[in-house]
Amino acid sequence: MNHERNSSQAEISPRKQLEFVQKEKRFEIHQNLAEIYPELPRYLADQKLWKNCLRKNQRGATLAFLLDFQKETAFAFNPYSWQEKREFSLQDSPPEKPNGILLLCAFWGEKEKESLESASLFLNADSPVFIFEKLPHKNELSRKKLSDEIQKRRLTLQNLGLAEIKILTRPSQNKNDQINSFLVWRARMPKEWHPGKPVNLLDEGPYWRRDWIEKLLAQNRKLYEGNGYQITNDKTIKNALRKTTFPLNTLSQTRLGFGYELEAPCGCRWQVGLNGDWTRTYQCEADCEG
Repeated sequence: MNHERNSSQAEISPRKQLEFVQKEKRFEIHQNLAEIYPELPRYLADQKLWKNCLRKNQRGATLAFLLDFQKETAFAFNPYSWQEKREFSLQDSPPEKPNGILLLCAFWGEKEKESLESASLFLNADSPVFIFEKLPHKNELSRKKLSDEIQKRRLTLQNLGLAEIKILTRPSQNKNDQINSFLVWRARMPKEWHPGKPVNLLDEGPYWRRDWIEKLLAQNRKLYEGNGYQITNDKTIKNALRKTTFPLNTLSQTRLGFGYELEAPCGCRWQVGLNGDWTRTYQCEADCEG
């Protein structure tokens, strides 16, 4: 009996344990997205790209995003339990960095394309990307027309530099499977991702991304000033943000406060390079260490 109880307990993964939140002096449990989108966990359970993501991130904090353009909302969720962690607007900055993206839409358009392009800037290497598109009249399209539609979508993912791209017109071999009502796009981030052309993170793209980066820059200024430094020049980091070919790296440099010229309280001047090195460019006095 004890052996059976211990075995049962061992099968419960901490990753799948549900989380509670306190609201108005009582505890509530977040909704389970598997109940709202039952076809998604059933389908993804057998998908190599999704399973690899879960396996590789077992020891770290794993989070996935579900962007639902049909309901105009998005969720950050635990991909092991499918429990929602938080809900946010499609127009808002993502609350955290995800390990995978699921996107649901009625039809692929500019709004969906822009969101995928922005989301890809925040994904880690090998992160899976799945798009579930309710392509209108999919089953009524001629073979030629359907092939043309597939090629358009393949090019979208190729232009983002994604790997292992597949566009599935019949995702499940089971004819009556609900997932077959979708056109499923499947891909992953490459091990080292670089966009096909420089990206302007500071001045272009959705407003929430620009706003998020401006807040990072404001936080850097506040942090330096709080330590007695004045920022005399921020062109280096801003130029890097305007023409980055390695967005994840540039965003990390921004978070770390790299790419500034500073003046210390004593009058010494410093340059903080994009690699984090501090170089004194002016010494106020011969024996000053400031």
